[in-house]
Amino acid sequence: NRIKALLELTDEVDNKCIVWACYRADLRQIAKELKEKYGTDKVVEYWGDTDDKDRKANIISFTKGEAKFFVANPATGGFGLNLQAANTVIYYSNGYNLEHRIQSEDRCHRIGQTRNVNYIDLTTLETVDNKIIKCLKDKKNIARQINDSMPAGVKELAGNMEQRVKQTLQSQLSKLDLVTREELDVQQQMLLRLRERVELLEKELEATKNQNKD
Repeated sequence: NRIKALLELTDEVDNKCIVWACYRADLRQIAKELKEKYGTDKVVEYWGDTDDKDRKANIISFTKGEAKFFVANPATGGFGLNLQAANTVIYYSNGYNLEHRIQSEDRCHRIGQTRNVNYIDLTTLETVDNKIIKCLKDKKNIARQINDSMPAGVKELAGNMEQRVKQTLQSQLSKLDLVTREELDVQQQMLLRLRERVELLEKELEATKNQNKD
């Protein structure tokens, strides 16, 4: 079964490892099984049920301490965290949200990462797993095509605006004991509104070009 496959994989992991999962029951089971096998000091959690006061301590334990496994939900731990201590990332389950997937992948690719990062998706044949993976890949391809076709001026504007919002988000998340989940949700909504604004600017630019042609 899936948890058995995960434990077989973790036996082969020499360095620190992140395990992402989308469902509460999975997160609880993963943490329980890893703690039983490797010890409670080797596993930390970062998801909805993790107390705010424990989150900072868990990050420090994983990045600088004894913890080897970081069990987390991409919706909670996928934004703003610096987890370059790990170079193995296992997706126990996936959701359809491309932003959560991309952001969670990026947690290892931060300043200070000098090793190759291995990404592993646990999937079961003839289940929704493969459909979700295909959907995420298709979304990535569409996003890449839109970005490549976007006029240079709009692309630069979008990049600058989104970068400023992300910097603000990361600055706030660096003070993990002061940031609430509600504040994080607000920042994520800002990014979504930014993308909508960029799409509107692109349409206006295209309309202006068509008018000039006429």
